[in-house]
Amino acid sequence: MKRRLRTLTTFNEVVEALGGPVALGKLTGQTCAAVCNWRRYRGLFPPKYWPCMSEALAEVGCSAPLSLWGFYGINEEHDNNQQAA
Repeated sequence: MKRRLRTLTTFNEVVEALGGPVALGKLTGQTCAAVCNWRRYRGLFPPKYWPCMSEALAEVGCSAPLSLWGFYGINEEHDNNQQAA
């Protein structure tokens, strides 16, 4: 049976779903301070981390819009309608 992924819409929701700034830093190979700086200076995740972060989100039953990584003008229909096994 497939289930729908819960869509997270904010930077903070994504960070929380992935275990907080320390865990997200470990996932991306960055420091907790770097993750906090992403929030403070841009409010977006660096685009190069989208692949590993979207996979980690799917593993916890979540998804997030591509715009949180600074991708704009892309059809997000696919991203918001992903299915998990």
